[in-house]
Amino acid sequence: MDQVGIKPKRRWFQYRLKSLFLLTLVVGLALALYLYDEDWKKHRPPLRTYDYRQYKAAFGNFVEHLKADRIADAYESTSASFKRRMSLGQFEELIRRYPTITSGPLLELDWYSERQSGIKSWEEVPLRNWSTHMRAGFKAPDCSHVELWAWVVMYDNYFHSRPPLPKVEAIEIRVETQWPYHPTDLPPLPPWERE
Repeated sequence: MDQVGIKPKRRWFQYRLKSLFLLTLVVGLALALYLYDEDWKKHRPPLRTYDYRQYKAAFGNFVEHLKADRIADAYESTSASFKRRMSLGQFEELIRRYPTITSGPLLELDWYSERQSGIKSWEEVPLRNWSTHMRAGFKAPDCSHVELWAWVVMYDNYFHSRPPLPKVEAIEIRVETQWPYHPTDLPPLPPWERE
């Protein structure tokens, strides 16, 4: 009798090889995710404290660009949230209103407070693990002082294997006539936005 149209039976080891391959793939992916998660946590609070020098360096570079009249470079060192709220043209217009920032002597560069977001779970991305409040003081020709305040923030998420570099998130410029300053009146941090 003709056996046309009947498929040959598959051998049992073909099913076992496919099952073994799928099992190896699933276990491998699970192990890779576990190791990544452990490494990710190891480089973040509460297992590690962030280095404030990175925040100071980010603000220092921002001020340095402004002092050298490289306003576009200063703008590039701001966060994506900052750029959504203010265009390069608006930023340049703001800085040009206070020529002391680009031409006056820098009196001091300091930081006053820090804030931890409290978000340590990767499910709540993006994480803003730390923000630091910075101030730069400039002496104006009329002997008043111009203060540039800034929040410097780290935008983090689970897809960064290492914490990214902090960025300038918000700025406020004040003209002060008295010295010393009283840094208790801090500009508010803008509402957090999702990236």
